[in-house]
Amino acid sequence: MIGGRRRRRYFALVALVAARAGAQSSAFELPSECGSEAEFRERLGALAGVDATRAMPSSLVIAADDTGGFRLTLGLGGETRVLAHTDCRVLFRSALVIAATTANPELELEGLPAEPAPTVPAPVPAPASTAASPPERPASKPKTERSPGIPVQGSLAAGVGIGVGIVPKAAPVFELRAAAHFGRWAAALSGQYLLPAVATSEGRSVDIQGAGARLTGRVTPHRLVALSLGVEADWLHGHGSTGISSPTNDSAWTVAPLAEVALVPWQSRHFSFEIAALGRVALLRPVFEVTGYGTVYEVPRWGFVGSARAAWHFP
Repeated sequence: MIGGRRRRRYFALVALVAARAGAQSSAFELPSECGSEAEFRERLGALAGVDATRAMPSSLVIAADDTGGFRLTLGLGGETRVLAHTDCRVLFRSALVIAATTANPELELEGLPAEPAPTVPAPVPAPASTAASPPERPASKPKTERSPGIPVQGSLAAGVGIGVGIVPKAAPVFELRAAAHFGRWAAALSGQYLLPAVATSEGRSVDIQGAGARLTGRVTPHRLVALSLGVEADWLHGHGSTGISSPTNDSAWTVAPLAEVALVPWQSRHFSFEIAALGRVALLRPVFEVTGYGTVYEVPRWGFVGSARAAWHFP
């Protein structure tokens, strides 16, 4: 009788250790800005109203994909679900919804995003077993389903660079940009200022500075590359200096379509840094002349701006 009790206690202890090891074997891999296993466990217990250990998925992996967004792979109830979205926090909350409603199908959820449509449905059959096991309850969808839609973000950026082919010679350029982002696409409005540069011809000089605006459409085919097309209008102001007996001021506009390639070597949820190369073709080419002498400076047909900019993204 004593030996029988000891054996029963031993087997009960082994079963308890095995159950705890199985509960802790779930695989969680996700970027820090998306969430954490501790946050998931805490919110799941509060949301589902059950023991979070029993409701935890067997695996939850969120990783960046080739489209510039994120992909969620969720193992739950003997099945694997694969969801995609541009915002990893949406995927994190969707995993919470799926796990909570699987553990408690009668749960009423409001204020949480609906589960995004799966991009790669991949059911995984349960492993064969010689022992009979109770049937698993299929995951139920939230009763309130709303499409997450296309996320809209804003950004503000500041940059500095060198411009050639707008004012004379190479001149420093300062830029401020505001943009609205719709997934991979964006529309941007920029303002720029070019420091004064001197154009000289046979002892006569004109100081020319510029300020302008740029309207562009932007697409991000890869998270490291952004392409832009648009149009730019610059107001150039010239002032006669050396070799001119009666210096005067004059101004004119130049308009040019443009194309830009930007590399984004570093980005986080709220900040990014990029290096850009812009080419422009002037359609309006103003000429600065000295009366009685002739042309001192004419805006070139081709122009180039190389710059580096930092951006803040919100919300």
